[in-house]
Amino acid sequence: MTRPLLCTLVLLLGGADRMPAQDAGLVEALAPILMAEDRRSLDPQLFAQAIEHPEPQVRRAAIIAIGRIGDPDGLPFLVARLQDRDQGVLADVFFALGLLKDPRAVAPVLERLRSADTLDAAAAGEAAIALARIGGPAAAGVVAEIIGGGGDLSRARREQMLLPAMLESWRLGKDAPVSGLEAFMRDQDVSRRWRALYVLGRLQAPSAAAALVEALRDRVPLVRETAAKSLTLRYADSAGLGAAVVLAELRRATDDQDPGVRITALGALGSFRDSASANAAIARLNDPDRNVRVA
Repeated sequence: MTRPLLCTLVLLLGGADRMPAQDAGLVEALAPILMAEDRRSLDPQLFAQAIEHPEPQVRRAAIIAIGRIGDPDGLPFLVARLQDRDQGVLADVFFALGLLKDPRAVAPVLERLRSADTLDAAAAGEAAIALARIGGPAAAGVVAEIIGGGGDLSRARREQMLLPAMLESWRLGKDAPVSGLEAFMRDQDVSRRWRALYVLGRLQAPSAAAALVEALRDRVPLVRETAAKSLTLRYADSAGLGAAVVLAELRRATDDQDPGVRITALGALGSFRDSASANAAIARLNDPDRNVRVA
């Protein structure tokens, strides 16, 4: 067994101090899974047994390995574990499905989400991320329903998935639910507001331009930093923003009380290559924060 695989086994089993007391059968079950993952080889017989193992630790290792191997033939193994009663196993199934990015997974994932049984926040969040990673019209439709509040998922389930669905929806590209995200641009809940602005800025959505400029004066530093990061020359041009307005706001933001905002504002300001903004950067050469001086 290679040293990296041995180290991984030690971590999976809870540390070197616990190794002598571990059941040899557990080690025997985990080792071939890790070796298959290392070789990027999907052994159907090995994984058929591993995903049915009574020990959740083994099932989780097998599920993650299938996702990392990336073979589409691993999809049936993962779908078979969507009914697993262990929440940790279930979260890993969603995570692995996201790694596979196979559109065929959308239907079984949606069916599992419609189930009325318990699904903890971690598993529900991984399901939302998986859908965004899979992409395509079907997955994008589900993400849009989660963000927009439609569809046939329960309200409780949508609330579990809302924040990760928002944050990862940029992965959907042209299929991203821009209109749904726009509804949160000025939301009173900070966790929703900054996610919406982050994704809309990353997508360079012209419809979010005014809100992003406005957000440079938000009371919450994270929101101001998110806005500053998006307001580059490329975005200003594509959104039809007047350069003078953006430059004025970014120069002001270089004097923000929060160092993170000052750093991102300097980065965005630099993208304009505007010599008239040089003084705003020069003024920060004596900033008390080292990272701002570097920026």
